[in-house]
Amino acid sequence: MALLETARRTWTLLVSPELPVPFNYVPLAFRLLAYMIAAPFVLFIALELVAYVITRTLHISISNLRVPRSPPAAPRELEDDDTIEDEDTSTTPRARTPSSSKGQPFARAFGAATPRGATTGALLLLAALFAAGVAGFQILVTRANERAALSLAEGVEKPAVLVLTAHPDDEAMFFAPTIVNLVAAGWDVHPVCMSIGNAEGLGGVRSLELLESYTRLGVEQTPLLLDNPSLPDSMGPDGAWDAAYVAELVAPIVRTSGATHLLTFDNTGVTQHPNHIALAYVHGYLEKHDVHLDLLQLHSPRLATKFTGVWWAIFIAARDALRREPPHYPTFVSTPTQYAQTLYAMRAHQSQLVWFRWLYVSFSRLMWVNQLD
Repeated sequence: MALLETARRTWTLLVSPELPVPFNYVPLAFRLLAYMIAAPFVLFIALELVAYVITRTLHISISNLRVPRSPPAAPRELEDDDTIEDEDTSTTPRARTPSSSKGQPFARAFGAATPRGATTGALLLLAALFAAGVAGFQILVTRANERAALSLAEGVEKPAVLVLTAHPDDEAMFFAPTIVNLVAAGWDVHPVCMSIGNAEGLGGVRSLELLESYTRLGVEQTPLLLDNPSLPDSMGPDGAWDAAYVAELVAPIVRTSGATHLLTFDNTGVTQHPNHIALAYVHGYLEKHDVHLDLLQLHSPRLATKFTGVWWAIFIAARDALRREPPHYPTFVSTPTQYAQTLYAMRAHQSQLVWFRWLYVSFSRLMWVNQLD
């Protein structure tokens, strides 16, 4: 047994060694490269098999599709009384003999007789491959999200999360992948927004937009909005909220809701907004109020990967599919339908949909992926 264990450890060390960050992504990169190289060959073999099955099923033979050629006529010897007719030099155009069309109806039916048919076939093939890719992505991501939700709820009889945000639209712009997947997993979601976003005098409008946004995200609990003069929506010096005071306001809400987890920003706040950053420290002060919650903080992406959008979601899905062990941190990735749901929720915030926010919802990876610390 000791020999087998030594062999196993040696094999693991050679094949899948523990490497420090960022070198631990090197084996994954080579695996992806190997799959990319092998994928075209597998695809061509699959297409060959499909073509073979179709031709055998329909009893199609290549020889049946060819237009038979008549053999050339043998030259006839001239007799003594034969005369050679003068070559017709008239300018009257001769009627063109129609060519044989044998086999062409079948070829036209399968779109292989003309360049247009070939283009149509190629487009259909690309559409089929795209649909298969989307379906595979949906399946992989759904399974990974289910595992992430189960790992968070381990040991909890009735999981419930309190979503603590600073402004209306934070839930759709930043936390939507987590919210929609926890709702799908049967969690109770209790939204709390610490301001009505009245920086531009639109607090009343934005409050109504928040209610509609959470409804579109599938949350049944009515969001709780606070309009406290001590917690202004501001990027200035007064925007550095007192985390201890926020915890004092949130503690009774947690006790009433029965939440088991707290979902909020990390100490970077995604956008460096002081209101966001203040919420990162609320959990520590809640402990002083004898309120104990499992903390889930949204990891702020680096600028280099912040606007990778769906490509980051594809990368995360491929990485998790190739990993033999679950990631150390929970990650939720939106499926295409969930992204459409998130976009629908974001459209509830009509007062905030200026041109640069359209760019954000189109390219931000947080519309697709939430990594929780």
